[in-house]
Amino acid sequence: MSKSDNIYIYGRNPIIEALMNRPNAVEKVFIKSSIQLNSIEGLADLISKNSVPVSKVPQIKIQNLVGRVNDQGIVALLSQITYTNFFDWVTEVDLNSNPAVVFLDGIEDPYNFGAILRSAVAAGISAVIVPT
Repeated sequence: MSKSDNIYIYGRNPIIEALMNRPNAVEKVFIKSSIQLNSIEGLADLISKNSVPVSKVPQIKIQNLVGRVNDQGIVALLSQITYTNFFDWVTEVDLNSNPAVVFLDGIEDPYNFGAILRSAVAAGISAVIVPT
């Protein structure tokens, strides 16, 4: 993934999870113009609470962002992933806390990468190291 790639998630549940767990990472939400925000249970309050901008857009715009997927008429733009230089991370980490680290190499499928990151978060992993 290059530094300029935008990160989009789509569908009701992934966007609600992002707003609940990492609200600062959600930069903007795009909703299909024929959908009322209040009709998506649990979403309107989270968007309002976190002051996330919302744009009503035609379905073709959503397809341009994420392709032809089951987007449920809603897409969110996430902030870029923050990468830290390995040597900077080593000097900052508290080694007394016995951090668990995952090293990855050769991951080509973004779905696998995403699954590994979600598992790492659930397992309390301190860092995921990927080559550049």
